[in-house]
Amino acid sequence: QEPLAPLVAARLAERETTHFFEQAQQAYEVLQARYDGVVVEGVGGLIVPIAERQGRFLTCLDLIEAWQLPVVIVARRTLGTINHTLLTVEAMQKRATIAGLIFCDAEPVSNDDIAAQTSVDIIAETTGLPIWGQVPFLKDLSQSALREAVDKSLQIPK
Repeated sequence: QEPLAPLVAARLAERETTHFFEQAQQAYEVLQARYDGVVVEGVGGLIVPIAERQGRFLTCLDLIEAWQLPVVIVARRTLGTINHTLLTVEAMQKRATIAGLIFCDAEPVSNDDIAAQTSVDIIAETTGLPIWGQVPFLKDLSQSALREAVDKSLQIPK
């Protein structure tokens, strides 16, 4: 019910997480059978604990690795993004394939915000990863506004 890290939310709701991975795998297989493509969101972040089994915390990175999913990293263009994004890339390097990066503004970004204006280029230069695009802050989240922003912003390789 609350916007919390998955394991924290499960504990507060007194939900057991021991079999989460098996349940997620079953749901994923159903979706794969039904659709040509399935997008799996890294709920809570890459290494935030989402389940606990035998005293070990399991993360989205564990699911990514087990399911051999290619990853698109989505980051904000704010102060701290360079560090957060490079740490995410470093955590994934030996465990998953990174397909590219998308930058998404969670709030309006000023043209005077030097961190926002320079972070994308520094991350691209540092990682060598493809930048698929940038999604600006959108006050209007209607389907037509989202489609227009995607058409203008993203350069997803075929």
